[in-house]
Amino acid sequence: MTERIDHAALALRVMEADRDSALGWEAADAQHLANLAEAQLHATLALVEQQRIANRQTERAALRARADGRSDLAAAGMEAQATILDLQIREGLGLT
Repeated sequence: MTERIDHAALALRVMEADRDSALGWEAADAQHLANLAEAQLHATLALVEQQRIANRQTERAALRARADGRSDLAAAGMEAQATILDLQIREGLGLT
């Protein structure tokens, strides 16, 4: 399994490093733009990850709602899928 990356923290770290850099103005302009692009990339990836988790939460709720009150094999399959989504949500939130 791949390691979870905290893109929000990386974006903040890049912005802080950019603010604290002591480059001359010629190099600073290009480096500043590169740092901003990197920070924007990580901020966007953080939002994508949050949306992915929200989508999984919605899918899990829908599966459980459809399985509620049923006792057939389809309900068992829906509950199994919801359990898998639970694990993926916990992993995405860094709770595992």
